[in-house]
Amino acid sequence: MDRAAGDTGSVAIIGYGEANIRELRGELSTAQQGFEESLKVWRQMGDQRAAAFALNSIGQVMLAEGDFTGARKSIEEALAIRQKGQDKTKVAESELLLAELSLEEGRNAAETEAVARQTIDAFKNQEASEDEANGWNLLTRALFAERKFEEAKHSSQEALSLSLKTKDLQLRMDNAILAARVQGLTSAPSSNFAARTAASNQLVSLISQAKKSNYVGEELDARLAVAEIELKAGAMASARSHLTALEKEARAKGFGLVAQKAAALRSSS
Repeated sequence: MDRAAGDTGSVAIIGYGEANIRELRGELSTAQQGFEESLKVWRQMGDQRAAAFALNSIGQVMLAEGDFTGARKSIEEALAIRQKGQDKTKVAESELLLAELSLEEGRNAAETEAVARQTIDAFKNQEASEDEANGWNLLTRALFAERKFEEAKHSSQEALSLSLKTKDLQLRMDNAILAARVQGLTSAPSSNFAARTAASNQLVSLISQAKKSNYVGEELDARLAVAEIELKAGAMASARSHLTALEKEARAKGFGLVAQKAAALRSSS
């Protein structure tokens, strides 16, 4: 590799890292632009492995934006590239993201469950604990969608336990939000009030932490979970008010998926 190509590649790597930070802060449009710029450079250099990283990241941003068609195209291209290589962990990462997309599209949750279980096994074999926690997270959501609530509770605790062993604050927060949501929505009738109150209090605390860390996506997800629990508890007026505000804010910040979910919950209530 000549020096010019090396410098160009370094710029693309730096740009990719900056885009990751933008995504974390909820600046989705800017993050996508950064990923696309890095992708363009890596394509020109013929670096397929790096291009797959960018494509996967673009797909993840598009999913958060609610652009299912664009997300699927990008993730499938990343997966096709990775399947030609030897990195089983990266293949499983793209497969997991595709399964998450399918779940959000409302496709067969049982298929998502199957993929999540397969990727969890793959991540265990590769000792990829952060990826494994993501696998348990998606498995929990699939089980919840299938109304397998006891299994979802167990799975959410596995995800949380694994994430707490990592240094990834966003991952820990994601799984704490999920565990609280599952607890608040699936508690036995005899302990409903106490469990929902505990879950709501935990979510309020997580919202505060997310704001302090500038984790916009996590803040919005936790607020959505609070409103879901309010609906479950019959606090309809409060839930509708929270959902209306959440939908407006999420849409303004480009989080189309959260906005869609908030609108759907408000309409159903």
